[in-house]
Amino acid sequence: MPVAIASEGKARLPVLVSTDASQEVKALAGELVDGLNKITGGQFQLKEGRHSDGAIVIGTDTEWPGVLPAPEEGLAASLCREDYLLKANAGSVWLIGRTELGVQNALWDFLHRLGFRQFLPGPHWEIWPSRPDISVGFNDFEKPDYFSRDLSSGGRLAWKEMQTEVRKWKVRNRLISGFTLKTSHAYGDILRQNRHHFDAHPHGMHGKEPLAKLDPSHSEVLEIAERYARKELADSGNQDSVSMEPSDGGYWRPDSPLGSPSNQAVTLANHVAKAIQHDFPGAKIGMYAYNEHSPAPDISVAPNVIISVATAFIKGGNSPESLIAAWRAKGAEIGIREYLGTAVWNKALPAQARAADLDYIASSIPRFHQLGARYYRTDASDAWGPYGVGYYLASRLLWDIDEAHKVPELLDDFFTRSFGRASGEMRIFFERYLFASGRPLLSEDLVGRMYRTLDRALAQSDTPEIAARITDLAIYTRYVELMLPYESAPREEKHALFEEIARFAYLIRDSGMVDRATVFRILGERATQRNREALSQMIESFRNEAPLEGDTVRTWIAEGIAKHQVHDFEPIAFSRDLVPYQPAAAPSSETSDYGRVISQRGTGSLYLYSEREGSVLRFRVRGGLLYGNRGPVRLALYADAHPLVGTPIATKEIPEDKTPHEVTFETPYTGLHRLEISDSNDRTEISWPAGQYAVFPTSPQERSAITTDAAFSFYLPPISQTVSGYSSDTRGKIWDEDGVAILDFTKFAGPGYFSIKVSEAREGRVWKISGFRNRAKKLLMTVPPYAARSASELLIPKEASAHP
Repeated sequence: MPVAIASEGKARLPVLVSTDASQEVKALAGELVDGLNKITGGQFQLKEGRHSDGAIVIGTDTEWPGVLPAPEEGLAASLCREDYLLKANAGSVWLIGRTELGVQNALWDFLHRLGFRQFLPGPHWEIWPSRPDISVGFNDFEKPDYFSRDLSSGGRLAWKEMQTEVRKWKVRNRLISGFTLKTSHAYGDILRQNRHHFDAHPHGMHGKEPLAKLDPSHSEVLEIAERYARKELADSGNQDSVSMEPSDGGYWRPDSPLGSPSNQAVTLANHVAKAIQHDFPGAKIGMYAYNEHSPAPDISVAPNVIISVATAFIKGGNSPESLIAAWRAKGAEIGIREYLGTAVWNKALPAQARAADLDYIASSIPRFHQLGARYYRTDASDAWGPYGVGYYLASRLLWDIDEAHKVPELLDDFFTRSFGRASGEMRIFFERYLFASGRPLLSEDLVGRMYRTLDRALAQSDTPEIAARITDLAIYTRYVELMLPYESAPREEKHALFEEIARFAYLIRDSGMVDRATVFRILGERATQRNREALSQMIESFRNEAPLEGDTVRTWIAEGIAKHQVHDFEPIAFSRDLVPYQPAAAPSSETSDYGRVISQRGTGSLYLYSEREGSVLRFRVRGGLLYGNRGPVRLALYADAHPLVGTPIATKEIPEDKTPHEVTFETPYTGLHRLEISDSNDRTEISWPAGQYAVFPTSPQERSAITTDAAFSFYLPPISQTVSGYSSDTRGKIWDEDGVAILDFTKFAGPGYFSIKVSEAREGRVWKISGFRNRAKKLLMTVPPYAARSASELLIPKEASAHP
């Protein structure tokens, strides 16, 4: 039967702590009283005692024994600290935790169930509902699905004004883990703390600092690492774990008698893991499966070593899933080293981080758990404007992976509670302009649409709190506006643009919309040629800037709408039913006739065409051009006519040795084929005989990893009245079939959309784009989005042909 805790704005039950409650529990009870008062409008009383009838009882298992279920059998006590029970029966409500941390989690889960939300850090995003009447009924024992859940935000690189707010956000979303897993690079500290030894015995290390590796084939190195671990555990105040993660980069000893880098790293970790157990029973060793030591070793892993598998920077052509299986087979406990918000990659721009890919978050966290991962750490830059919703979603799933099935409900909850009547417009704002699923492209059009949507949302906001949240997103939009010219500016012009961005970021630092690490560490060091003194002087000059005023943001919105025009063309969808533009001359099998080389990085596709059964498709492939240690280039050929849809008709692997390799595929099918090329985010060059049909996709929906730094040709069907699309850089030109330059991208102020009206005389012809930077995006949106090296190799949608 539900228990009433408030009616008509009056408290029905007191909040009760045990007479022997700790000061921490008493403080949490005070927060519970304050929260209930805000929600109900009542005046809840805090009492001490042992008589639990008719009360909201809060405390630890020690203070209220027999209420909380026993710990899971076989699970270490260090992994049960967050357990708690929420129970309502016989006129009382119980919030009981295994420890004070469990009580803290119980408190905020209870308030969450009553409607409280802290979606993002900061007072604007602290949402207290109004509920004068509350009855509750539950009996739920809670524990996290991931024992360690570390969203590592900026730390010392974060805005000081935001550090307290981010900590509060983590507390309120159950992200303060009961188990502390340490995985930071440790070899450098070990070397520095034992400088005298390694100076006298340099054979104990390999390579140059700060990337030098310890050589665990020497017994004295094992002893030094053991002493380091003992000291770390004794001095840290937390004896859960100590890191034995190697330094970053290479420098592993290639002739080690221990074998591979993974064998060397695990030998050291195993020794330390065994040695510390007597004095620090249950302590774990933290290490990554990362970079050159990402593949599993040949030797077993000690049972108290936790291997956190990286989801990037992994070698040997492995995937995170294959590495999890391989390391588990060697006996390791498994964690995940994720990259949801890595500042150097995303620069706080819309949809540029994994945190903006909600589908990835919703699928990867449960999948990794299903494969055996129980610890999770991710980069999470403090850019809460573009990535905060993704972080919030991750916090929910890391506690309970079953919430992956409730993502639409979680998003509805976010939009409704945060924006009220303006939730429709703000849903558009996030789903089209911030989330990866909206495929936003940095442009004048994007900035203009963001401002227009926010303007409509502000007009619909009916409370100051909702208006404040929308204003925060307008502040972020201003940052995107400032980044627009910066991204495409020549190096010599970046510094002046950076100063404007830096001044703005400092001005809005307490909003949490843009992180300090991106602006001053990533952009700043590049723009100032890593001159830290100049950077410090620049920051000091901002301290006397006038604070941001409310009217200023509305001025940004109005000026942003006036300044940034949105494109007026409608994209045209074309099928992938591709046929030759014109009959091609028979491709030569001589290597001297191979056409221009194109390159790719990651996973990309070429669409090919076979005019007869038994056709031979020829390629020259050179892999490993960037790293050379990510594993072979994998080629998979698919045929539309193959009855097993989604199954390749042939696969091949090319070593990552920077050497050209001749590759041939004989296909038993006619018609359209697709060659998938995957190089584990290394770089690959590929070419084929001149005249062999081959195109790569250039649409926003299917952006190919394949690019060319010379030129590509594309087709204008009669249906297209414009040639419209998107350019990510300000280089290159568009040429018509007569060699006349139709559009000059150097006239553009920055990345953006383009649109060219097409005369009837030019319909049904082939145009060309040339002179742009390698890996720049030139996307086509009103003509078939398939690019070829020349007209003789062009494939076009069957329905778009001028001569059906």
